[in-house]
Amino acid sequence: MSNYINEIINTKIDFLKSSYISNKNVNHQGIKGSLNEILFLELVKDLIPNRFKLSKGIVQDSSGFQSNESDIILYNNEILPALLFGVELGFVPCEAVEYTFEIKSTINSKELDTTIEKFKNLKKCIGYKGRNVLFSFSSDIQSKSELRRYYEKDNAFLYNPHIKTYCVLNKGYYFFTFQKIYLKDSINKNDFVKQFIKQNKCHDMIVGDNSFKIEYETENIDVNIEKDLIINDVNYEDIYFTYYCWAGIEDKKGNCNLLGLLSGISNTLCKEKFGTYLLSNCIDNSFNIYTEYIVDMWNNESYKEIDFNGFKETILNSNTFTLSSNNDGKLNKLIVNKK
Repeated sequence: MSNYINEIINTKIDFLKSSYISNKNVNHQGIKGSLNEILFLELVKDLIPNRFKLSKGIVQDSSGFQSNESDIILYNNEILPALLFGVELGFVPCEAVEYTFEIKSTINSKELDTTIEKFKNLKKCIGYKGRNVLFSFSSDIQSKSELRRYYEKDNAFLYNPHIKTYCVLNKGYYFFTFQKIYLKDSINKNDFVKQFIKQNKCHDMIVGDNSFKIEYETENIDVNIEKDLIINDVNYEDIYFTYYCWAGIEDKKGNCNLLGLLSGISNTLCKEKFGTYLLSNCIDNSFNIYTEYIVDMWNNESYKEIDFNGFKETILNSNTFTLSSNNDGKLNKLIVNKK
């Protein structure tokens, strides 16, 4: 059955692509850039709820600090109103900002450096929680991964990147995400206890009202999941880690990169997932994982995997989580071992 919504959006993307090619004939670089920004803005505008507005302009916090000028700011007009000058320029309170976009005709190393610095400055706004997006119609490199190039420039790439979403029209769409995960949701108590015993020689363990001195030979302890599990004064229920990830899609010929970006924006802002309509023809271009980075509750690096060719299987599907302790017997590190 034909997906009419998908067909219309793809037609709009095809128009954006053809218009970008036509705009190359414009000699004035400022006008050319503005035309490309308008093309992108018009595409996004059709896919977001009415309470969200789009404007070029400045993001400002309540102390008076101002960002550099941004190509497009997407903000929630119901949180705080923007001070607009016509329809082209606005001063937007940082608390209202959902997305800030930098739009490039052709991304290169210098433009990437400039974008990183602009977004780094934007982070100085007190109360800013928006997502920073770099979108480019083309790139000056073909063989090298765009994500790898960014990785080489941002020291915080794995856990707090300045660019949170990166899309190049015919190269790839990449997005950064993170979540706080409790250990209990990743491995059940019985499996955890067995792995903990293998990892650690001797520790105090309390299960419910029963106290155990854990030794290798006590591996067959049966943990009642209805009772508290306390290991060296740490409740199993309270142990958590933070999982950071870069994922995305690389479509060299079709529209799936931009459809992925539009889906991410729409899914974030809408109550339902509009991406199911937009990505219905992108099954053959499935999403990959490019980086996984885990930091435990004690701020230790527990796991790191980087592959810019992409991989499918996440470490979160592995039941290889355990804990180690330091010399004083206190728990101090979550260990993640890949199968």
